[in-house]
Amino acid sequence: MSGGNLDALGAARARIRREINVEQRRLLDLTDTLGILVVGLGVPFFLWDHIGHGRLLLWGGVLLTLTLVGGPVTTRADSTNRFVAVLRTMWIWGTSILWAALPWLDPSAVETGTVAWILVFVVVYGIASDVIFLPQTDDMALVTLLSGYASSFVIALLVARQWGAAVAVVGFLALLTLGGRGWRQLIGLLTDKRIESELHALVDELTGVGTRVTATLAVEELRTAGVDDVHCMILDIDDFEKLNDTYGYPTGDTVLKTVAQTLCETLPAEWQVARLGGDEFVAVGSIAPELHGMRDVCVRLPGLGSGSELTVAVSIGTTALPAAEAGADDLFREANAALRIAKSTGKHRVVEMTARLRAQESQRLALGAATSAALETREIVAYAQAITDLHTGLPVGAELLARWPQDDGSIVMPDDFIPVIEQQGRGPQLGDLMMRYAVDLVSAARLAGGDQYATVNLSARHLFHRNLPTEVDALVRSAGIPAERLVLEITESQHLPQSSIWRTTAEELREIGVGLAIDDFGTGYSSMEQLLSMPFSHLKVDRIITSSQRRPGVSELAAAIAAMAHGGGMTAIAEGIETEVECDQMIAAGYRYGQGFLFGKPQPLDELLDEFTSMASDTTSPVQQ
Repeated sequence: MSGGNLDALGAARARIRREINVEQRRLLDLTDTLGILVVGLGVPFFLWDHIGHGRLLLWGGVLLTLTLVGGPVTTRADSTNRFVAVLRTMWIWGTSILWAALPWLDPSAVETGTVAWILVFVVVYGIASDVIFLPQTDDMALVTLLSGYASSFVIALLVARQWGAAVAVVGFLALLTLGGRGWRQLIGLLTDKRIESELHALVDELTGVGTRVTATLAVEELRTAGVDDVHCMILDIDDFEKLNDTYGYPTGDTVLKTVAQTLCETLPAEWQVARLGGDEFVAVGSIAPELHGMRDVCVRLPGLGSGSELTVAVSIGTTALPAAEAGADDLFREANAALRIAKSTGKHRVVEMTARLRAQESQRLALGAATSAALETREIVAYAQAITDLHTGLPVGAELLARWPQDDGSIVMPDDFIPVIEQQGRGPQLGDLMMRYAVDLVSAARLAGGDQYATVNLSARHLFHRNLPTEVDALVRSAGIPAERLVLEITESQHLPQSSIWRTTAEELREIGVGLAIDDFGTGYSSMEQLLSMPFSHLKVDRIITSSQRRPGVSELAAAIAAMAHGGGMTAIAEGIETEVECDQMIAAGYRYGQGFLFGKPQPLDELLDEFTSMASDTTSPVQQ
């Protein structure tokens, strides 16, 4: 079993307690040292007129010397050095004996009430400081220490017939001794609370392994230990959410604990295992392990019958960096990038970060930063491809497509930057930008009074934004255009069945008058269920159907889709028409509208406007079906 992992809780608790004790000792030593300095200077000052000057100066000088010399020693109270421990003990008892000698410097002076009550103050301070200063001392040793010099003061006061002062010392001794017990219990309680609080940052409560903080500390320890390379792996349980949904959260907890135990038992003993959160684990060490055998973890499931087992698949990303370069953040980032690659390329894999993958990751990060900036500065612009009436050849609308022009004249296509935007969670921001471009297009003066519409690709995730209908309504109203001239094409429709929120959002959009189109129908994740349950106004048939008319049954399928769309009151649009033959075939299948390279490639909005204006000057654009 990997040392320092499954037993991390006990080890961390002991280490934190030692650290707390050292901190307390240093603070109390400092407080006590300052107090003794005040007494060592104050007693000669206040008793100057009552006790011989030489004896007072000698007493104060010895006390200050012991304090200044012994104080630094006590700051090393947690040291295992036996000599230091002996010096500390000598310092404590030497100081106490010196205090006990104070009332005997001049016994006759104690008969003076002023001196007696000054001595009461001194001994009470001494008792209180010892009770606070020695909270971890054995009770009997503390009682012996206090009783020793307190008795000296009591006897001196009794000899001098200062009964009230003597009784005061005895009373304070009893009260402070009892209070000391409460003080030590309070210190113990606060210490335990602090230990438990800090343990949450160091040890994962569920699995017993470390946390991200623990793993970070382990990286630094490996670097300072002088190892050549620091290895790091991050493990993620495949489809853990489905496992929770199927078996319940208690079983999910069992899986997490089993994976943690498997890591600790399989990895080399010097590796530190930690849980990052959720179903992700990280481990660091200096010895390269064999990880491929860890892709499957066998979990025994309590409560599901004897011998019930479940095999859990995991994905692993791993990396290694020279110790001089192996900062914890760099290691975790690289291992996480390798894990992301493992998850995106089929899961149940081990991917090691290589020079080639590092270069790809660097490019991805650079693209991510550049894409984010381009989105903010509106460097990402809209191109448009006409949607054409197949009978007349006139444009009835246009689909807006995102493009990212570069300084060298090249254009970054959406397949390259839209996935990055989606990963950043900024898909809705791109959707908002494209809708503004669409509204600008159809509200242009050259199209005033026309009925051409613009379609905009919108991620299905965007429909989960409850404020979307309100925002779209405000957008079309501010532009002064009918809402039906804006059509939202829903992409990634595989996300639609996962929530009922989209239904409410879609219905509110249709109430405003905004059109909704299902994109790429006939391929991918589009389904009859989505078509029937979503209030679509447009149906765009995927180009694979348009280009496959010669295959048996495809023309009949295309005709059936067109008939279904028309029967449901939807406008059917054939995508990807590139030849006259394909155009004729789609007309024969019942389609009136289409788009594709036959009618024009995507072009800047100004060029499309020129084309629309040119056509409109010859004839009136037909009203869309």
